[in-house]
Amino acid sequence: MNKQVDVLIISSDVVNQELIESLNENGDFISAVFVSGSEKEFYSNLDLDINFLNLDSSNKGFLRNRLLEASKSRYVLYISESTSLDDDTLEELFSAFEERPDANIIYPNEVIFWGDEETVRNFDEYAGRELELLQSLAIENMLPEFGVIVDANFLKEKGGFDERFWDYEFYDFIYKHIKDIKLKWAEFAFVNSTLQSSFIDTSYRSLAVREVINIYDWKKEIFPLLGWDNNENVALATANTIIGDRIASYIDFLNASEFYRRSLFCFHNTVSLGKLFDVYLLMGRFDDAFALLGEGFSDDEKNERKERLENVKKIISGLEEAVEKGQLEEVIAVMNEVASYYKGAPIHNIMGVIAYLKGNFEEAYKFFFKTVTMNPLEKDYLMNLTDMAKKLGKEQEVIGLIDRLVKQG
Repeated sequence: MNKQVDVLIISSDVVNQELIESLNENGDFISAVFVSGSEKEFYSNLDLDINFLNLDSSNKGFLRNRLLEASKSRYVLYISESTSLDDDTLEELFSAFEERPDANIIYPNEVIFWGDEETVRNFDEYAGRELELLQSLAIENMLPEFGVIVDANFLKEKGGFDERFWDYEFYDFIYKHIKDIKLKWAEFAFVNSTLQSSFIDTSYRSLAVREVINIYDWKKEIFPLLGWDNNENVALATANTIIGDRIASYIDFLNASEFYRRSLFCFHNTVSLGKLFDVYLLMGRFDDAFALLGEGFSDDEKNERKERLENVKKIISGLEEAVEKGQLEEVIAVMNEVASYYKGAPIHNIMGVIAYLKGNFEEAYKFFFKTVTMNPLEKDYLMNLTDMAKKLGKEQEVIGLIDRLVKQG
């Protein structure tokens, strides 16, 4: 095989200064470099053929597709400007083809840098076990998104990346085409990634999961170990609860609550009931949470949850009153302690109001965005987010968020 790739670079606000040197070190395996954005000074030291697409977009799905269209090589390697390779990364990636010549995706391990912290993610071999990625419903934990060699013809045959998914496009592609994907792990290859921000729009992840479960056979492909033949209602309840848990981990509590409710319709159980109570509490739907206390909990469980609900309501009421009195610094001072007990939508909304009052509009927007991700049904939360979006010119982002959480759910 021709052991060369086109390196496709997604431009970013943060650049890894080691990127250029790492490309030069891997130069024998690189036919050309394509960059989604405009030329930057640090590219002047690159010893390879380079092309700039001069695209200005934060939609990675769009950028991946345009880079793919510009490339000429059979194999492409996507990275971002905030990543770099080890000196032997491409050599190790191509050596993996020797064990699986028909592989269409070769993936390395990953080293993540966040401030002064360094985390090494050593992945597993999923060659011949690709469906396990689907069954995890958490595919972003199983593979890196950058430093991966992909067969360009395979990408084009599948129509490229779904541009609705902005920053989750790679994992959505894996989910949707898992039956045709042939993976191979390069055990000794590494890509180095520098995290740029802790702010993630998790609604894309929730949407991907909700679409995936409508594509595949639950019994055979997603939840094959749930004992469907023994008691289908119990298995179905368990499957819905697992889906609810995954969606709840993406703080999409509205859709998580729907799957917990479906679980209870299949087989009434206190596990799913407790989880439904918890997400209602996190959404700030206190009346709905209270209404569940007569649904089958033991007396001890009922008393514990009632006490927790009353405590949360008291905390939120006290914080909101303090903010109204202008005691902003006092509220900020106790917020870490409060968050150790309760991290629901009302807390994020309060922090958004404080940020707004202090003139930190971008920070306020992020707090309100997370609030609405948790609960897109509360009118006050929506008004706060939309008002801030208008100030910052981010109305389309909010429309997209609501569409993913409500219209697509």
